[in-house]
Amino acid sequence: FFLMQKLRLLELDGLERVKEVELLRSEKEMVDNKLSVTEQKILELIVTNTRLTRQNMNLKSKLEFSIKSRTQMKDRVESLTLEATSMLAMKIASLADARSIVP
Repeated sequence: FFLMQKLRLLELDGLERVKEVELLRSEKEMVDNKLSVTEQKILELIVTNTRLTRQNMNLKSKLEFSIKSRTQMKDRVESLTLEATSMLAMKIASLADARSIVP
């Protein structure tokens, strides 16, 4: 009788442990799934970051080119302005000379 009772207790204990193992497996599967989702999100963020970095570099290049072009245009306008001012001054001087010759 005592052995039968002991055997029954061991059997119940074994069933409890099987249930615990099944529960732990279920929890592990949930954690693995969450980890998989997290890894997927991390990969998506890496891809997004790479794309945004590339776009940022392209925009930076365009901005640098625009600044360089504007600087070149500004320099050209200043040069043309100086040239026009010089030509105008020479014309005024030649007109003044012509007036002094003609009575």
